[in-house]
Amino acid sequence: AFTIESPDFLSVLIRGIPCVLKNLVLFTPRRRVDIDIQVLHTGRELHGYTSLPPVHKALEDKLDTADVAFYRIPSQAEGLQTLFLQPGQYIVYLPGELHCPCCAVEKPETIFETVLKIHKSCID
Repeated sequence: AFTIESPDFLSVLIRGIPCVLKNLVLFTPRRRVDIDIQVLHTGRELHGYTSLPPVHKALEDKLDTADVAFYRIPSQAEGLQTLFLQPGQYIVYLPGELHCPCCAVEKPETIFETVLKIHKSCID
């Protein structure tokens, strides 16, 4: 089963696990209950992240209905760190961590990655 949420965002079920397939979507979400595991298959990708509380008010807050709030991208002075991913590598975002995936490394390129969302109760 799959749902097309936008031209760049596809939700699928793989072996009963909800996954999101996306193509170069830039956003800065924070989740309250879901753990994100993002696996890069092709392309190169820079991830920005911080576990510090957001400095700015959410641009869009859907934590109560969709477990996501969107924020302005923080600066390094506001605690932003970066991590470069190559094919076959992955990153795990825990609830509360602000992250901005899908950032171009040198120039924009097409990437393919799988995003697994796991409810935090699965590891409690």
